[in-house]
Amino acid sequence: MITNLLQVCYSAADMIIVGLSGVDGAIGAIGTTGALINLVVNVFIGFSVGTNVIVARNIGRGDKKATENAVHTSVLFALICGVICAVVGFFISRPILAMMGNEGHILDLSSLYTKIYFLGTPFISMTNYLIAILRAKGDTKTPLYILSASGLVNVLLNLVFVLAFGMSVDGVALATVLSNVMSMILLFIKLLRDDSWCRLYWSKFKMTRAAVFDIITVGLPAGVQGALFSVSNML
Repeated sequence: MITNLLQVCYSAADMIIVGLSGVDGAIGAIGTTGALINLVVNVFIGFSVGTNVIVARNIGRGDKKATENAVHTSVLFALICGVICAVVGFFISRPILAMMGNEGHILDLSSLYTKIYFLGTPFISMTNYLIAILRAKGDTKTPLYILSASGLVNVLLNLVFVLAFGMSVDGVALATVLSNVMSMILLFIKLLRDDSWCRLYWSKFKMTRAAVFDIITVGLPAGVQGALFSVSNML
């Protein structure tokens, strides 16, 4: 709960700091991107719910091999989903934003913000899946600590890019991407050094059909739900 609250607070901080850039329409431009970003991202990130459930289920029934398969499959699946999300989001962002009523200077700013943001979705996707793995084994504190640290870095980078470098929505988007890169690296290192069945091994990275099927089966409803909610906001 605290982790989710912090993420909301840092998003609010982004809006406040971009307002300091003095660029007309910067706050409004970012404000119009939320529904579109959630529409694309939630479809793919929703599958992380499947990771959480499947890993926890395998741990609960004492199946070490299935747990390891689910963990390593999830990481590769997250990377693939993130890349697809980045490509799709990058190319549909401007047309969709225009259909939502953005035009002129606002459209340019919002399009720039979303394109940079979507380029970072592989890291955002990996972060969410790694957090799902940790939570599946009962570790909710590590994600809290890491996201707290990366959130503070996000705020600091926002201030540097906006106030020191004179950037606007591009600086805020870049700060978000870099802070998520930091989160992903720290979470990945944590699981590489973990002493449970969820430990990551470079030699075990492969996708198994059974694990992929389970993740999609459980995660698809969550992804569709998130997408439908975003569509309702866009309308």
